[in-house]
Amino acid sequence: MLPTLVRILPIVAFAALLTVSAGCSNTSDPVSDSRSPTSLGLPSIPAAIHEPYCIEVTGHEYRWEVRYPSADGLLATDDDLLAVRNVHVPQGTDVVLLLKSLDYVYVMELPQFGLKEMAIPTLEFRMSFHPREAGQFALLGDELCGDPHPELKGHLIVEPREDFLNWLKLQSHRPFTRKPL
Repeated sequence: MLPTLVRILPIVAFAALLTVSAGCSNTSDPVSDSRSPTSLGLPSIPAAIHEPYCIEVTGHEYRWEVRYPSADGLLATDDDLLAVRNVHVPQGTDVVLLLKSLDYVYVMELPQFGLKEMAIPTLEFRMSFHPREAGQFALLGDELCGDPHPELKGHLIVEPREDFLNWLKLQSHRPFTRKPL
């Protein structure tokens, strides 16, 4: 009985990790994508914040690249809003950070929220929280090579909803360029 349990337990734990979807619509459905003007690369700002509010944070070239859904509420569409290093979130909202990596194994930590998670190429991990107070909090990052990478350290900025939507509006006018590989 015990040897069987030892073999099955890791499989059950891994399956549980895969089923923690937390309600994020993190990709568009290519069949139902209407290709509206906003989905053709012209960012639009959401009038309301969907809950849970899902933000994709990707480790790439020793920095955090942050992707926010626009008015369609979906990630991985042409109208996503992009930023680097700092993560802005709306106050009083259930937030899910979808952690990914394009190149190395990274660790993200939000010490004031008691959260720490890894970002690994080809896998997605999630950090869920509900920020109640507005403020600027430490966002600590590390790439597991042992060398310091200051671009992985930033801030989690919790803002009242209206301020957050205004910040998103500012992001829609800034170009985002990915560092070359």
